[in-house]
Amino acid sequence: MNLDERIAKAEQDYDATEPTPLNVEVGGELTELTFLPLWGEDWEDIVATNPPRPGAETDGLVGYNTDAVAKDYPTSKVTVDGEHVDEEQWRRLMSVLTAPNRKNIASVLYGLNVLQPSQKLKEAAGKAVKG
Repeated sequence: MNLDERIAKAEQDYDATEPTPLNVEVGGELTELTFLPLWGEDWEDIVATNPPRPGAETDGLVGYNTDAVAKDYPTSKVTVDGEHVDEEQWRRLMSVLTAPNRKNIASVLYGLNVLQPSQKLKEAAGKAVKG
């Protein structure tokens, strides 16, 4: 594949990404959130504007403020019980979630935007070595 074909394939793969679901508890009820990943440039922008909090162990490990990144995650990449929400609704929801729910959201966002792309890189490198 030439470069243009690789870029088109990357765009096609991104557009075909299935949302990652996560159940959280809100007001005593199970609520399904779904998340889509960001392009690398957009992810880097969001983590750059949310530096780690001093003393926050998880922030130190990943290099950014996990709660702030979740609050700032683009609502175009989020659904709540299958519906899109606006920024105000998303921020209000994030403000009432318990710590375990917030940690689970942070884990999903890290997985979508860091772990999965890292795994794809590792797989591509493995193919190149074998090929």
